[in-house]
Amino acid sequence: MSETIILKQRSQTQYSNSILVKDELVNSNRTENPENEKNDCEDKTLSHQYEDDNNFIVVSDKKEYCEKINDENSKDEETSELKDTDISNYLQYTAAILMGVSIRNLDDHSISLVKTGMDEMVVSEFLKKISNILPIGINIENSFIENYPNIDSITKFIMDIIKQPKINDQEIQEQQQIIIEDIVDKYSLYIKSRYIHSINASRKNQQINEKRIKTFLLTGATGFLGAHILNILLNTTSSYIYCLLKKKSNRTPKSSLKRVFSRNNLDTSLIDSDKLIAIYVNLSEPYFGLTENEHENLSQKVTTIIHGSTFAKPGAPLSVYENSILGTANLLLFSAKKEFHFISNIDACVNGPWDYVPEGILPLKASITNMDGFGLSKLATETIITNTFYYLYLERTSIIRTGQISSHTETGVCNPNEWVPLILGNAGLTGKIPTFEANLDWIPVDIASKAIVDLITRDTSFNIEVFHISNPKPTITWEQYLDKLKEFGMKFTREEPSIWLENLWKDVENDLCDKNLCLLLTRHFENVIKNNSQKSRALLDLTSTQSRTSLLSECPSLLDEDIRKNIIKINIDWLRSTGYLSETALHQNSLQPRSKFKLRNNLKIVDQGLWGWFTIIVPLMVFFFVINILWNILSENFLQVTFISGFFVAAVFSDDSATNGNEPRTNKKRVAFRRKIKKF
Repeated sequence: MSETIILKQRSQTQYSNSILVKDELVNSNRTENPENEKNDCEDKTLSHQYEDDNNFIVVSDKKEYCEKINDENSKDEETSELKDTDISNYLQYTAAILMGVSIRNLDDHSISLVKTGMDEMVVSEFLKKISNILPIGINIENSFIENYPNIDSITKFIMDIIKQPKINDQEIQEQQQIIIEDIVDKYSLYIKSRYIHSINASRKNQQINEKRIKTFLLTGATGFLGAHILNILLNTTSSYIYCLLKKKSNRTPKSSLKRVFSRNNLDTSLIDSDKLIAIYVNLSEPYFGLTENEHENLSQKVTTIIHGSTFAKPGAPLSVYENSILGTANLLLFSAKKEFHFISNIDACVNGPWDYVPEGILPLKASITNMDGFGLSKLATETIITNTFYYLYLERTSIIRTGQISSHTETGVCNPNEWVPLILGNAGLTGKIPTFEANLDWIPVDIASKAIVDLITRDTSFNIEVFHISNPKPTITWEQYLDKLKEFGMKFTREEPSIWLENLWKDVENDLCDKNLCLLLTRHFENVIKNNSQKSRALLDLTSTQSRTSLLSECPSLLDEDIRKNIIKINIDWLRSTGYLSETALHQNSLQPRSKFKLRNNLKIVDQGLWGWFTIIVPLMVFFFVINILWNILSENFLQVTFISGFFVAAVFSDDSATNGNEPRTNKKRVAFRRKIKKF
């Protein structure tokens, strides 16, 4: 990724740097108790290794480190502004820790880190540490160290990003408005310029399709909602169904669909039906990557297109979604004189000036979206459809906006990549869940898919319609949902979203949490942190949609205690059975403080690597060798063997009581030193 792209992404990032950078580095030269730190540094005793969580840093003299800390602590005590020295010190100490060299070996920040002995493995870890302190949305490639070979150049790179002028919300909206208008104009003209319609085309020609038996073309069948829509079509219609899939593996198209059906607890035998034809395509390519004849044959057979394919990359700008928009434009061209149904999302209109989003065509205003590339792309696509449907003589057009799709009412299956399952999975490991005000209008996936198919297959005289898929029953709050989770045995504490996210990023730094997961959850909770409430979040108006289908009335009322308990329990049981919710690590952590066994030798093995294994394996080999000799010599005297064996076991594995007496004080010093290293 080029520097220009990186900086553009930064300018679109609304999330505060304070969690990611400022808290990491601005006080990197100070500890929570400066007085204690000074006292610690007055101890000039020599030491060779000081711990930093999972690594060891080699320092020949503790004095050299303490002098540097005291010197830095005397600077800028009254300011919290992030300076280049904070960053360069952080980089220096981090590199020293990873390389296992003296800090003073890296005092010259102009020398190439590779020349100082940083190998490829260390470079990879070093880049992770740098990535963790960069603002959200900025990524660095593996070649980064080639372009920025020393601490000075890396420091300048980071400072250039941090010193960029902050853009207020109004300026961001104005920028996004220009971008989304350009995208819509570009692809509206793209469709019109490429559609060569017959001069004799008329409404009379369109009547032919109305009398034909429907043949469906479905995209997005490997997604959570798309798989359930395909399942309904296979179970309720006799029509042929063409599934257009994006190739991601060497499996056959039907094998990919079977895998998705199996994951969602759907009947995989349906995939073997002769009325289902699955094809690998690339919508962004001419003719979808097919030959011209294949494309033409497909066009002659299909009457109804259901475009449910969704691309989502948390935190990415609208430009990242342009290839997806191009694919939709090509599919619209393919759909000329046919039915076209587009599955959109509430993110396209969640921040509009309404309590309930109207069931109609939306104005092209970036401000009504969630300001994320995903929501902007959905609004842009909706507008492109409304700009071109009449020009393409689309027989029938519908835009179907969905709210939050939740788990299946009978199987409990859900999309594990949605924000709620991700939060629950993280809570199983950390025991923490964010708390905020929100009304939950979740609709189960089985009911949502039935309603969508019902709306699409009904006859209508309208050329373009807008439908909303959401739960029409009264909502429950997030807090009520958490209370119910407690009833089902989940153990967690509640935290404010900002604190919870800060702790989440700390887990990323310590390699305890995936950065992509953190990005996804961060983007979701940006507005929560900003507004401290989701009560103002718009809901979908369902008046017109409910008049067209009765299936939404089948939605369970989450206010009903028995129904809520049953649905949530089924979902939690499924998450636990599939491993998406594992509380084993949390349970082990809760037991560890009460354990009577410190497992000191095991800890040494983890911390010291190969040397740790060597120091434990060799004594064991000697121990068993001696036992073998004693058994052969003294096999007639069992008591003697037992006594001597016990002596060797005690010598190898027993804890040193004298060391234990001084252990608390030693641990305090280690903890203090760890804090110093962490803050750098």
